[in-house]
Amino acid sequence: MVFEPYYPYHRRILEDFGAKTETFALDSSLKFEKAELLAFCKQLKDRREFPLRAIIVCSPANPSGKVMTESELRNIADVAKELDLLVISDEVYEHYVTGETPHLSIASFPDMFERTITVNSFSKSWNISGWRLGYAFGKGELLAPVNASANVIYVCPATPLQAALGKVLMEDPGYYPRLRETFDAKTPRVRERP
Repeated sequence: MVFEPYYPYHRRILEDFGAKTETFALDSSLKFEKAELLAFCKQLKDRREFPLRAIIVCSPANPSGKVMTESELRNIADVAKELDLLVISDEVYEHYVTGETPHLSIASFPDMFERTITVNSFSKSWNISGWRLGYAFGKGELLAPVNASANVIYVCPATPLQAALGKVLMEDPGYYPRLRETFDAKTPRVRERP
């Protein structure tokens, strides 16, 4: 299940591997009610064909930019635990978060690490999108099938690109705070545009 609006690739990759993706629409203010989410997920979990197995959380979200609040993440975690669902957390834009709602990883909530695969990217936060340097983390038993699938469809980025990232990654501890400050400075200009 994905939250609408969703990143189309989330749907595509799942369906390319034979899964079925369902959407749960956020309201016009990009919020949801826990009871509605629970009812929707129960309905999907109990169906005969393609029973619900996972919730995809994309926060900060592509394409909306929505950052899930702590309360929203707790509600998703409660639903996942109650229905024994996996959570796939796309956090590739975490270092771009500015404003009042901080980025929180759902895997850090009680009893969620063992049911969460977190996906992230150096390519986004280091502005090297074409390099395709990302990672997933979680319990080994959850990641083993991901690794098996990834080995079939992806080829590693070139070794020199990996080495370059490894060298600069730890060199500048102020990089991520400056990145957020840069985006914060641009926000008023973007909001002024019609």
